[in-house]
Amino acid sequence: MFQASVLILCVHYKNTEEVRRFIKAVAIQGNNVITRVLVVDNSGELLSQADSVISDTPACTVEILSAGRNIGYYGAATFALDYYLQSAELPDWVIVCNTDINFVGKNFFARLFALHDRNAALIISPRVVTDFGEERFEFTIKRPSQKSVKIYLWILEQPLLSLLYHVFSLGKVKSLDLLRSIRSRIKSQASLRTSAPFNVYAPAGSFTCFSRGYFKAGGNFNHGAFLYGEEVFVAETARRIGGQVLHDPRLTVIHQGFSTTNVFRSPQVREFKRDAVRYYYDTFFKE
Repeated sequence: MFQASVLILCVHYKNTEEVRRFIKAVAIQGNNVITRVLVVDNSGELLSQADSVISDTPACTVEILSAGRNIGYYGAATFALDYYLQSAELPDWVIVCNTDINFVGKNFFARLFALHDRNAALIISPRVVTDFGEERFEFTIKRPSQKSVKIYLWILEQPLLSLLYHVFSLGKVKSLDLLRSIRSRIKSQASLRTSAPFNVYAPAGSFTCFSRGYFKAGGNFNHGAFLYGEEVFVAETARRIGGQVLHDPRLTVIHQGFSTTNVFRSPQVREFKRDAVRYYYDTFFKE
């Protein structure tokens, strides 16, 4: 009898309590899906607390890994996937996500299997909402132009302009989220959950589902930047392998804290963003 398998790769960075909550949320998703969670400890503080974090169940096993240093978001995903493949075959679905995630209901994985073909080269981006049920539009519908990416990179290379741009962007994002939230509330919840999936350029980076077919077609997590730009890397990889990126509103996750990074508090984090844009401009957009 076929039994579905899901591998979840999540990255810990100074948020141990979030990891505990996330593992508990995954453990109750059951529904005849074998789930394995690999938590990559990028801050070096989780391994010593492993016994209090891990809560294995017959359908969900958890393991904490460490490379001994901070290896970034998709660096950690690559590290964990390579570790997994040393002793197992590709699972049906691989999910890369933040730790500040929760689920709506108890059948997310079962619905993922029922709705999408694991053997097609697919990247599934679920509907993302806040704790208050407000929708976060984290996906990108249209591929940016070469000119717009070049201008964006130029802005990020000017320290003052970069800071002003991020401050302005935060206000813009919050305003757009408010307008979209009002619009989404006008619609019924039932309508939102049964909306048909549609093609997008790039998925939500906080929770991304990759089919077995994505890897069979040549997809990977070998992003060339330490942090940021992962969604663009996935989008361009999908273009390269002939894959499909779908936003599916029938699948919903809750992005709770948005606590993983803060571009306004740390100049280093703004540098990570600049380096990521420089990487994907040079790799995917530069003529």
